[in-house]
Amino acid sequence: MSGFTGQISGGFIMNIRHFVRPSALLCLFLFLITSAKGTSLEVRVQDNYTARPLHSAWVTLFSDGEEIGSGYTDNRGYVVLSLPTGSDEPPDLPAALALSPNYPNPFQDETRVDIAVPEDQTITVTVYNILGRRVATRQMPVRSGYHTLTMSLGHLATGVYFLRVDGNESRTVSMFRMGSGVHRGGPAFSMAPGRAPEVHGQVPVRTRQDYDASDHSGASPETTAASYTIRVEKDRYDTYQADLNIPASRHVTLSISRNNLVEFLVTDTDGTGLPMPLDITSGHFHTSINTPETLTLKSGVYRASGAIGSGLKLAHEIEVASVDTTVVLRFDEAGVLLPGEPQARAGDAAYDLDIRILYPGNAVTEDPELLYGGQVLRTEIELIVDPDATVGQMNELLDTYDAQIVSMLSDNIIFVIRVPDPGSIDALNNLIDQIRNEPVVWMASKSVIVEGPDSINDANQQPGGIQQIPGHTTSMVRIDHHLAARAHAAWNMRSTIADMDRRPQIVIADYFGDGVPGIGYNASFRNADFATGATSNHGYHVLGIISGMYDPVETLESGPNDVTGMFPERLHVRAVDLADTLLNTWPRRMNQIISTIREIIAGDEQARIVVNTSLNSRNIANQKESAIRWITRIRGENIHTFNAGLETRFVHFTSAGNNRYDNGNIVSWPASDNSMFAYATIRDMLFDNRPVPRLRNTIVIENRVHTGHLDSEEARSRPMPGCASYSSIMGGSLSAMGTDIWSFGDCLFESDGECIVPVSDPRTSYMTGTSMATPQAAGLAAYVWAVNPELSVNDVMDIMFSTSVADTSRNTPGFSCHQQMPKPVIDAYAAVLAGGGENARLALLDVNDDGVFDHHDLRIIIDSLRLRDGALDYSRFDLNGDGFTGGDSTDRFDLDMNSQYTVVWEFIDGEPVSFDESHLTDMDILCYYAWSDLYQGDPDQREESLFGLCREPETDVVIDIDGNVYPIVRAGTQWWMAENLRVSHYRNGDPIPNITDADEWTDLSTGAWAVYYNDMSNDTKYGKLYNWYAVSDPRGLCPVGWHPASRDPGSPYSWSRLSVELGEREVAGEKMKSTHGWIHNGNGTNESGYNGLPGGLRLANGTFSGKSYYGFWWTDTDGFGSRPHEAWYYRLYYGDSEILGRDGDKTAGLSVRCVRQ
Repeated sequence: MSGFTGQISGGFIMNIRHFVRPSALLCLFLFLITSAKGTSLEVRVQDNYTARPLHSAWVTLFSDGEEIGSGYTDNRGYVVLSLPTGSDEPPDLPAALALSPNYPNPFQDETRVDIAVPEDQTITVTVYNILGRRVATRQMPVRSGYHTLTMSLGHLATGVYFLRVDGNESRTVSMFRMGSGVHRGGPAFSMAPGRAPEVHGQVPVRTRQDYDASDHSGASPETTAASYTIRVEKDRYDTYQADLNIPASRHVTLSISRNNLVEFLVTDTDGTGLPMPLDITSGHFHTSINTPETLTLKSGVYRASGAIGSGLKLAHEIEVASVDTTVVLRFDEAGVLLPGEPQARAGDAAYDLDIRILYPGNAVTEDPELLYGGQVLRTEIELIVDPDATVGQMNELLDTYDAQIVSMLSDNIIFVIRVPDPGSIDALNNLIDQIRNEPVVWMASKSVIVEGPDSINDANQQPGGIQQIPGHTTSMVRIDHHLAARAHAAWNMRSTIADMDRRPQIVIADYFGDGVPGIGYNASFRNADFATGATSNHGYHVLGIISGMYDPVETLESGPNDVTGMFPERLHVRAVDLADTLLNTWPRRMNQIISTIREIIAGDEQARIVVNTSLNSRNIANQKESAIRWITRIRGENIHTFNAGLETRFVHFTSAGNNRYDNGNIVSWPASDNSMFAYATIRDMLFDNRPVPRLRNTIVIENRVHTGHLDSEEARSRPMPGCASYSSIMGGSLSAMGTDIWSFGDCLFESDGECIVPVSDPRTSYMTGTSMATPQAAGLAAYVWAVNPELSVNDVMDIMFSTSVADTSRNTPGFSCHQQMPKPVIDAYAAVLAGGGENARLALLDVNDDGVFDHHDLRIIIDSLRLRDGALDYSRFDLNGDGFTGGDSTDRFDLDMNSQYTVVWEFIDGEPVSFDESHLTDMDILCYYAWSDLYQGDPDQREESLFGLCREPETDVVIDIDGNVYPIVRAGTQWWMAENLRVSHYRNGDPIPNITDADEWTDLSTGAWAVYYNDMSNDTKYGKLYNWYAVSDPRGLCPVGWHPASRDPGSPYSWSRLSVELGEREVAGEKMKSTHGWIHNGNGTNESGYNGLPGGLRLANGTFSGKSYYGFWWTDTDGFGSRPHEAWYYRLYYGDSEILGRDGDKTAGLSVRCVRQ
């Protein structure tokens, strides 16, 4: 069963399809037409569903129960009725200032407000943001009467604003703006004659005695004194009758609903009618019929569904558009041979095709080779054919087995074919074995039915579509998972997001079922499938986590806002809806994901695509074959080639999966055995006796718990990433917070249509699992790509990994933890900073949104830091992302944009000041950038604003003869350089030779230096590698007052003294290693501040080795007498926690640290 006539040849065929918006409102258009002697009422009648005018509708108006006028509507839907009135009475004018709510609301660029003005005056119109700051204002003279104020506010960021109108009185309304506010003009206001505001109750009126008939029109007081009733009648439509208060406003519309005769037929291929039970539903309406049958239905959208055997059900959307009609649902044989010349290659002749599944009868059956009762469709087989197979050979194969192609991809060697039902699973296995032995077939596989979404926290799931409501109040618990990822700080850089046409497109393969979501998802959403009404919250929840309605977190203190998605602006979203029918097969769904990606690329060659599959395929016992078929869809015939086909066009996030319960016991397995998508990126594979490279565009997400928000005097803390959830399958690539993720619904648990466990808020629900963690990572990747559209797929992947945080946390209060360590967890703030670079930092610091970071911004930030002084409020001024505004709390921040967290320095008032990027306060960050090139303000104003607030210039830095500045750190009782030496001259000014040639290096017996791989970019990070002859040269290698470290325990420069003070050498190495840069989670704690990096070495034979694994440092200590060619060094290693001393060849090139004398 499938698409509609004109869309696709196979499946359900319907002879109607005119989609217009449904409406359930009854409206009335009224126009008061006033002359000197009377008042007429003009009434317009229209169809409720199509909004088309209705002619020949009989309209009757009653006054105090007596008919005073009637008539038929004309071809335009209008009829004019007379009202009794006095003569030459002046019109009613407002007695007080009044404002209507703005419309539309939410708005994007322009919105309007109707204003009632009691007397001629000058009014001031002002727009304030949520912080109470004025963002737009205008003065304008107005006459008494009714006006419409039009406001162009496209320059504003998304959020809540307040409109205040001040005249002789003041009135205020709240408004909600959606949009980025980037690259738009400033505010504009205009006033025009308009209508009376629609407010609660009637606007008070007065009679204007000095009425000028040439300037105004209106009804006399007697016009509205009577009680009116209006009735509308038309054949086949509902009769409408209601009391009518003729308002000062003249804009009310009446719509009436048609009762349509709809005949339902189900036919076979030959057009012969088939009796079939169908359920017809729309909202709360439900009826069951047996075709053929005719129903009387009101205009609207319905869903027709019917059981088709084996417990399966197909369903489709039907529109009844105010006309009698016949709906024909036809089971249609569908399948094609491959077109083209017989000698042409089959893959070249393939094109995008997906013919919906035939009525399967009893062809769906359990397969004992699958897990957990997995089912297959016996009438479908998936093939990978030889890339050299021809069209003729492919069609000969199809003819041999009486088969047809029902699904394929252009330029690909994957084909899904339909075969006659072999009758049993054993017969199907035999048939597949025969096909596998055909010369042109590389692989033949069963068509496995897609399993439903993960069964997780069932008691917390509830049916019905999930909507987010503008103006809805968000409690802190609903965004704990985002706060734990530091997303609140990342949202402060949303002004760097590119225009809509350069933002990433999101493809979500998941369970929706209820069609396009309503308002509240910050997305332009397209659902490629037809809805069933069998709604699953799963897909809507996933979408909300990626792109829910944005509102600043700081409004939690003071006003309403919405559940917040990871991406804080609008996105284009495409859905592959696994709930469009309960009969889904993996071959078709994989094809549909790829077709959707290709369709996006066809519309935009530069499209940036993020795919989210919070799915599992765990009922498939052999994930390897499924993974190879998925890779083939991406790479085509170049399956053995890395980065072929579509691999560099999209970033893919997929869930590791959730543990399954079996007889009360948790059953777990690696992520690669839970999903074909995970297997394709984690495991090594062979196909056709050749290696298949893993996909490198995919990240597998594990699930973590998170701590809660605490804001008490005893304990104040923001939510933090916790341990791995006990329900999470492990073996992924990264982790995110997917536990108790809130979105909207009606009920926590529902049974037989009745809510058993309601939530305190009637629009909320939550879910848990890797399915909920995965979209958090996908939304972050979209954000990173949106702030820098020039990034490649590999760039986005690298940023996601390099900014993640390895966390050794095992226990989280209130949660059950997994016994295994989770993969590093995403850090939204660090990722957006890394992707956005200088632009992101400018957006962070440019708090008044004028495009520059200057002294005006300094003043605002400083005032806010002082005012809040350590408040846990997640505000716009939380620069380090720790949740606190101001105060002494610290967090990591990459100041110099080199993707490392080291000690950096900046000259403040001409003196170098060091900043430890792993521990920075908000003020530290402000001070660093206030003296950086990013600052474009007045230097004198900067000095005045920051006087006494930044750190005093530090004398505890050292500068070598070349001018290199090194931060220093107190480690125990010694002062050490916190970076490796980079000097290229001896202390007396003589140059130290740079030897790049390996043979020349080997023969040295005098001082020299090199950098790793002779790549000078390594000099900045790791310093130079010196042979021991440079260390021992009497001309001096270290700056004046500094000395190379020594092995001698009695020396003031001794390594052993340092190791003893750090707790002996067995544990000292862990405290000396940097917190980043070491391979295989070999990072240290850097408690000493030594910041030891794995810079590797240059061996005595001139080759380089060990970077990322080892760090080596010379001492000034010569070898013993038996080894005159050796000297002592110390090393740190990724694989252990000790610092180890050894002697080695003096010709080797090692790092050098100096100790202050």
